[in-house]
Amino acid sequence: MNTFEIRKIRLVMLCLIFSCGLARAEKSIVFTSGTFLKKPSGRTAQAILKEAFKRNGFTFEVEHMPAMRSLETSNSGLSDGELSRVGDFHSVSNGAYPNLIRIDSVLYTNGLSAFALKGVDVSSWTDLSNLPFAYRRGRKNLENNIVKLNLVETAYPVTSDLQAFRMLSSGRVKVVVSSTYTGSDIIKNGTEFVDVDEVAILSTVSMHAYIHEKHRKLAPQLSKTIDAMKRDGSFQRVVAEVDGIPYTAALTTSEGE
Repeated sequence: MNTFEIRKIRLVMLCLIFSCGLARAEKSIVFTSGTFLKKPSGRTAQAILKEAFKRNGFTFEVEHMPAMRSLETSNSGLSDGELSRVGDFHSVSNGAYPNLIRIDSVLYTNGLSAFALKGVDVSSWTDLSNLPFAYRRGRKNLENNIVKLNLVETAYPVTSDLQAFRMLSSGRVKVVVSSTYTGSDIIKNGTEFVDVDEVAILSTVSMHAYIHEKHRKLAPQLSKTIDAMKRDGSFQRVVAEVDGIPYTAALTTSEGE
């Protein structure tokens, strides 16, 4: 075998290796998320989608980053999608992220709750017009309500839910508005928040995954797969393994991060 033939064989082998690498890359899906991935809601969404993508021949991973950066990354196509947002996300975000396609099958339901120190009374959104409250920026349905209900003057956006709760415990605000699961987890596990209670559920929303339009054809297939998981019981088993998320809640549809 001469030198030319050896080089030709090496070139063919390199092309095959490169092609295999591309095939593997095409089968890998990476989403981003503003939801903390170790929290019950983050673990639930990850577990459901990992199984759904697996059934369709893909591996699935999620990278956490601040909520607004996550949206910019997923909408730009630098990642393949957004782990979980509210069902009417495009409405509450005024169509600012048009490249994200909703996967229609509901992952779970969540709520927006008001948390306050003992003695502070909140029963609805309108009560917040007289009470300074903190919230994590990037929750589009929450920010939409703040504008729609003229609550901007009493609203204090911060970079994390934990920061919001620390503002509450130090007396800088009277209320925190947070997702029901996230807020409940913070006050349950933080000794500095023993005097904080969940005082009202302000709204309930259905949570969905959103995939970038470059994978548009996958969206209906993944929705069918998740629906099939609900019928065969694997969806309920996946959700039941995650502490803090009742599996029956994940089957409930409602309007609405």
